[in-house]
Amino acid sequence: MEKMPYYCLPTKVDIYESFKPRTKLDYSDNWNTRYPKLKDIPDATKLWNVPMGRRFFEQLRNMDVYKTITRYKGPVQIVHGSKDAVVPLSYSEKAMKLYLMAHLGVIPGAGHRFKPEERKVSNQIVKEFLSK
Repeated sequence: MEKMPYYCLPTKVDIYESFKPRTKLDYSDNWNTRYPKLKDIPDATKLWNVPMGRRFFEQLRNMDVYKTITRYKGPVQIVHGSKDAVVPLSYSEKAMKLYLMAHLGVIPGAGHRFKPEERKVSNQIVKEFLSK
């Protein structure tokens, strides 16, 4: 069985939210374009002002996230902003179709990082999910 990178391991309650940088759904495409060959990957890259090591990009490189997530059989809540310019909403829509028990909560007008009012909406979506 393929070893899952640490940032994709399911926890007791999995909530994939667009504002959690390590759970981006299909960034492997973007980074493979930026670093076409393994030798092109630097020792560190700043991602949202956080240094990410070479190992992160090496693990992400050949990962089929959509195939990986289908191994998780528990309930999943995805929260995504409708105006997210960093991660397209279509990534979450595709992921939702692959999980057995998934719900997609879209926050109208929200971008990639939720503002305080949008965070309240996100929290309410998560609260409803956890109460089921």
